[in-house]
Amino acid sequence: MRVQAAQAHYRAALGRAQQARLSLRYAVLTLALALATGPAAAEVVATPDGFTITHTRSVQASPAAAWTALTAWGSWWSDGHSWSGKAANISLDSVAEGCLCERWAAGEVAHGRVLMVMPGKRLLIDAPLGPLQALPVVARLAFTLKPAGRGTTVTIEMRVAGTAANGLGGPVDGVLREAADRLARRIDTGRP
Repeated sequence: MRVQAAQAHYRAALGRAQQARLSLRYAVLTLALALATGPAAAEVVATPDGFTITHTRSVQASPAAAWTALTAWGSWWSDGHSWSGKAANISLDSVAEGCLCERWAAGEVAHGRVLMVMPGKRLLIDAPLGPLQALPVVARLAFTLKPAGRGTTVTIEMRVAGTAANGLGGPVDGVLREAADRLARRIDTGRP
C-alpha cells in the first residue's frame, strides 16, 4: 500500500513538473509570437451615449503597401462577419461616397459609406457594421496609417454614438480585434 501511494505521489510530482515545463514553453512561444508580429494595443472606452474602440498593430510593410491591403477589404475580412458567409463578396470603393458593399446572388448590403480618403494615410467610413445597422446609432470607422521605422503603424478606431449601442462595446471589440489581426497578417504575409 505504501509503495502504491509513493508511486502515485511520484507520478503526480512528475506530472506537475512536466506541466510546468509545458507552461514555460507555452509562455516563451507566446512571447516570441507577440514580438514577431509587433505590438498590438487595444482600448475600449464606454461613454454615456456609446463607446470608442481602438486597435493598433505594427506591420512590416510601407504605408502604401498597407493601404493596398486595406482597400482590398474582401481579402482580409472574416467570412464569419459577412451576411453572405464569404468575405470575398465584400468590396470597397475607396473614393469619397464610395461603398463598402457586399454583393452576392441572394442580396446586397451596404456596410458603409466612405467619408474621407487620404491614400496611404487615412480612411474614414460611416460604418454601422452588422447589428448596428438596425439601431439608431452613428458609427465611424477610421483607419490611420503612419510610417514607423521600416514599417507602418495601423490604427483602427470605431466610434459609436447612440444609447441603443450601450452594452455592445464588447462584441464589437471582438469583431474589430479579429479584423485588426487579420489585416496585419494580410499586410505582412499576404494571407489573413
